[in-house]
Formats: sequence, structure tokens, C-alpha cells
Amino acid sequence: MPDPQRTTRSAAIDFVLELGRALHIQGASSPEIEYSMTLAARKLALAGEFFATPTSIFASFLAESESSASASTTHLLRVAGGTDLAKRARGRDPARRARKAPRC
Repeated sequence: MPDPQRTTRSAAIDFVLELGRALHIQGASSPEIEYSMTLAARKLALAGEFFATPTSIFASFLAESESSASASTTHLLRVAGGTDLAKRARGRDPARRARKAPRC
């Protein structure tokens, strides 16, 4: 029978990884991806460190009962296609116009 705590931890890690992948595909910046993954991990009681590049995400999760590096698990997610810079530009354009708009 699987350990329920391990299953819950695995599901939480899978959620954080899929969140990072989804944000990456949608064109989020590396700092946005890393910050969002960090917040999600904290909410799920996971200790994690994250690093996003234009083509991949590295995620390391520290084991619950251990504090050594050898007790952590590290994942590499390759994200096909990289960041869609045109999509990012379209998404930021309304925010730029709003900041430049004259005040009432």
C-alpha cells in the first residue's frame, strides 16, 4: 500500500512543476515563473528552489525530514518552443499604455 504522505508530497511537487510549465508556455518571464513556483511550493508546505531559462525549468525540492543536499530531489523540465516573445509583447502592451495614459 502506498504511503499517503508520500503520495500527497508527490502530487504537490507535480502541481508545482506543472504550474511552472504552464506559465512558461504562456510566456511568463523567468522571475515570474520562479516566484509563482516558490509561492505555490510554500502554500503546499514544500521547501523548493527554482531556476527558469528560456527553454527549461530546474526545480529542487528538499526532503521533509532531511536538511542535506543529498536528501533533495531535482527535476529538469524541458519546455518545447521556448518563450513566445511576441505573445509577451502583446500581453505587456496594454499595461504600458495604461502607465503612459494622462491622469485625470
